[in-house]
Amino acid sequence: MGCSTHLLGNVGDDIHGEKVRGLCKSSSIYLHEILTHQPTITKMRFVDNTYNHQLLRADFEKTVELSITQKESILTTLNELRPAYLVVADYNKGVLCEILIEGINKMDIKILLDTKSNKLHLFENIYLLKPNFKEFKEIIGKDIANTDVEIEKY
Repeated sequence: MGCSTHLLGNVGDDIHGEKVRGLCKSSSIYLHEILTHQPTITKMRFVDNTYNHQLLRADFEKTVELSITQKESILTTLNELRPAYLVVADYNKGVLCEILIEGINKMDIKILLDTKSNKLHLFENIYLLKPNFKEFKEIIGKDIANTDVEIEKY
């Protein structure tokens, strides 16, 4: 799209972390990694070759609580980069926390949020929220039909 892209997140010191580093480098994505002593989160998909359907997914992950130093490093990086947009993909793996949310809210950044977090009330500057349908129903607190009319209503 003709813009520079930066990726910021947890990366382990393992073979999967090396794969992430290599993919970023080959795609001209600037990686700002938070090196952890935990394995890099990995999703292994088992696909049926005949019909090309996913049969099973095995997730290898561990939630990691970031240190204060790591949290400050993220905010410093964002403050230096000052991106126009920040895509936040948070699935309760330990990165997104109140200190980071508060720091990001103080910056003039449009936030595009995909989250499984129940901390939505902490975001003041959400430009775009992208929940899946199940998460959408949880956010609005209603069990609605999966129709355009119902979704647009809420």
